[in-house]
Amino acid sequence: MGRWLCNHWRPMMDFGARHDLDVIVVGAGIGGLSAATLLAARGYKVLLAESHSRCGGNCTSWRRPVRGLDRPFVFDCGVQDISGVQRGRPLFNLLNQIGASIEWRRMQHLYWDDGVSVDAGTTHHDFVASLSAAFPSEADGIARFFAEMATIHGDLYAEAEATGGVPAPPPLAEMRAWSER
Repeated sequence: MGRWLCNHWRPMMDFGARHDLDVIVVGAGIGGLSAATLLAARGYKVLLAESHSRCGGNCTSWRRPVRGLDRPFVFDCGVQDISGVQRGRPLFNLLNQIGASIEWRRMQHLYWDDGVSVDAGTTHHDFVASLSAAFPSEADGIARFFAEMATIHGDLYAEAEATGGVPAPPPLAEMRAWSER
């Protein structure tokens, strides 16, 4: 696997006198990496500046040795799940624009709290069923909550194909009407 340019730290002074750059992107988190990659794919000369020793921001990890193990433990910096990978969604479209593809693996979530376990399953219907089984007296409220979230999600992504996967904000009047429901 290749190494990211930002792992080879060079002082900004090296670039101070350069006038052949079109764009300087400050920060090589997932947003900065995305912006810089899209700009470069469109032919812009881009400098991506990062103060940390690795790119990725919250989408990175670090390793620490563990006594008794022959390999280090890998800690995620923050991001556990990534959404928007289906056709027509933001990440799918971003990767498609730069000619990249990733083999995604679905995460499985099992939540434990105070002796209660809830398996999130692979769909929101699975999650509703698992939560309702764990909290039967709340089943109706759980179902209504997830139905409302599904409606919001559907509204947000109704025009996703046309907008490149990014939710288009509704007109102000529609937003006000929704909040008054």
